[in-house]
Amino acid sequence: MAVKVAVVGAGGVGSVFGGQLAAAGHSVWLVHRRPAVVEALRRDGLRLQTPDGERRIKLNATCDTRDIGPVDLILILTKSNDTRAAAEASRALLGPGTLALTLQNGLGNLETIAAIVGVERSLMGMTYVGAAVLGPGHARLTAAGSSFIGEADGRLSERAVGLASLFSGAGIPMEATPHLWEMVWGKLVINAALNATCALTGATGSGALASPAACAWLDLVAEETAAVAHALGIQLPYPDAAERVRQHCRDVSNSKPSMLQDMERARPTEIEAINGAVVREGARAGVATPANQALLHLVKAREEVRSLAT
Repeated sequence: MAVKVAVVGAGGVGSVFGGQLAAAGHSVWLVHRRPAVVEALRRDGLRLQTPDGERRIKLNATCDTRDIGPVDLILILTKSNDTRAAAEASRALLGPGTLALTLQNGLGNLETIAAIVGVERSLMGMTYVGAAVLGPGHARLTAAGSSFIGEADGRLSERAVGLASLFSGAGIPMEATPHLWEMVWGKLVINAALNATCALTGATGSGALASPAACAWLDLVAEETAAVAHALGIQLPYPDAAERVRQHCRDVSNSKPSMLQDMERARPTEIEAINGAVVREGARAGVATPANQALLHLVKAREEVRSLAT
């Protein structure tokens, strides 16, 4: 059965998810803040590059959620800095059975969304799908990873299973899991180690692996973040945090992590929701996090210095 979906935050990953759902026959609206992007999507459709080639996918696009009306599913994929604004804009999309799903990086997004659209509507997931924006209405899939969805209280609910089936049926492999926080922290360890390191050094995944100093630093951050997870009683979905980060570097190869892309485009990063979240959770659990604290300060310092120079 076709569903109506609004993707709030139609960057690279949002375009991939929305494009795949539209290609599978669902009614999809991409919501983007830039009129030039919306104009390109309306005129030409979404240009989506995958390993199978490039497709043009017809879908709907707008800057204003009030154009859309009630939907079955709100998929929030903005940067964490914009979560509150995205959730507020999503009020216009709510109907009696509307669900809101976040697949964003970091911690804190679910709580922000639930406070605005309702706890009863809100689900959380995580994704290893990677993408890059090549131009207005033009995106490339850079990593065809798996995705996971679940309930904040750890239940394996029918609605989570149904949404996982919806995405999987559209060619986006997704699994409903009763181990949501283990999966979320599993990715947080990777993001905490790799994203800020690449944002500061300019390295891609393979570039970081080629540097002994970068590898040693990645190991340090990964193990520190894993120690916070363990102190909180969270069992990571892999036995060796440092090796899992290195495997992710191999997986993404020459692709640029999202925080490096943000840094290069002079956009705000998600440092507070990633390394900042590890620092805050470490303080709560009584675990020192000097490496994450250093990354938090360095990335914020670079953002502030850049802002003062403009």
